[in-house]
This record gives sequence, C-alpha cells and structure tokens, in this order.
Amino acid sequence: MPEEIGSLESLTELTLPLDSDLSKLTHLSLSGCSLIKELPCSLGELEALVELHLSSSGIVNLPDSIGNLKKLRVIRIDYTKIKRLLDTIGLVEMLEELYVGGCLFLRGQIPDEVGRLSHLRTLHLSYTRICGLPMTISHVARLQTLELEGCLKLQHLPELPSSLIHLSCHASSFLSVPDPLKLVNLDYLDLYGPYNPPKEFLQPEDISKSIKQLPSDETSKNHLERDE
Repeated sequence: MPEEIGSLESLTELTLPLDSDLSKLTHLSLSGCSLIKELPCSLGELEALVELHLSSSGIVNLPDSIGNLKKLRVIRIDYTKIKRLLDTIGLVEMLEELYVGGCLFLRGQIPDEVGRLSHLRTLHLSYTRICGLPMTISHVARLQTLELEGCLKLQHLPELPSSLIHLSCHASSFLSVPDPLKLVNLDYLDLYGPYNPPKEFLQPEDISKSIKQLPSDETSKNHLERDE
C-alpha cells in the first residue's frame, strides 16, 4: 500500500482485500481522511499490523475486530470523532502507545480493559470529555506518560502505576490529586489550572464552572520536577 494513501482526504470508503501482500502490511495511515467514517471488520485480519494512524480522520468508531491485532503497538485516533473506546482495546496485548487526545466527542469512563495493556507506555487523553479512569490503570505496570490536559469532566484520579514518569492533567476541578511520593519514578508533574480551550469544546455548564474556580493569583500552573 503506497504511503500516499494518507493524502486521500476525499476518501469515503476503504475495502481491504486480504491478498498475500496486504496480509503482511505493518503500517496503515488514513490521517487527514476526513470523509471516511469507519473501518471494515476485516481490519482485524491484518495480523502483521504494527501501527495504525487515523489522526484527524472522520472515524467515529473502531471495529471490534481491532482486538485481533496482536502485534499492534501504536494507535493514533487523536482529533477524530470517536465517541468511546471499545472494550476489545484490552485485547491488543502488545500496544505501547495510544493517542486519543482532542477527541471532543469522547465521553464517560475509560473501559476497565485498559488495565490489561501490560506493554502500554504512553496514554494521551487530553482535551476529551472523559469523566474517569478505571481503577485497573494501576495494573499497567509499564505506563510512563499519562496526558490528561483539558479534561474538564475529570475530578479525581485513581491509584496510578509507580512506573509513571510524566503526568500532566487539568486539575482545577479535582477534589484530590495523586500523592507524588507514591510515584517513585515521577520526573515531571504538571497540574494545570484554568485554560482557554476551543469554544466548541466548552458547554455552558463548563464555562460557569471554570469561572467559579478562577484563582486569585497567577500561580494556577504548578510544575513539580524531581531533582536528579
């Protein structure tokens, strides 16, 4: 499959004929294809696939068959219209990087099955409307980077794995924050205060909530870096 497929911004449908060559495909990119809404179930038959790039596409759902991709290491669905993460995401057992940032339609709780991703190192969920992370995230023993900037609906974090090195989150509405002393490998902690998100991101209740929480000084952004 040629690299130029990622430039087909008017693509509306993708059919994957699984001949001997395509079954060996390791990288698939449809980034920027804003008119394509979904992928066929046959995606799950691309057993050699290592990276799937769908950033800024029109994708609204991933097929359940994505759980069959046992060699997949990178999923980029950031800046799409994805509404939820499938439970079958937990079956992508070799997944190392998951980028879901900027998905303004992603709401609710991240599924418990994320806790099964034992190889996951990077999780980007910034600028989504998620309201919670599962308790099982503490089982993701290799997680190093967790990005939660601009998640206005998030009010607390569960116990996080001690492997975490980089944590960034919008904490102005948090009732509590993780104890950094328990995150023994943490090098970077950024607890963002109020920010100016895109106007389409905020709903009326978000705006009123942010106004009530404006700080009295300009120290709303706190950086904590552990001395090496």
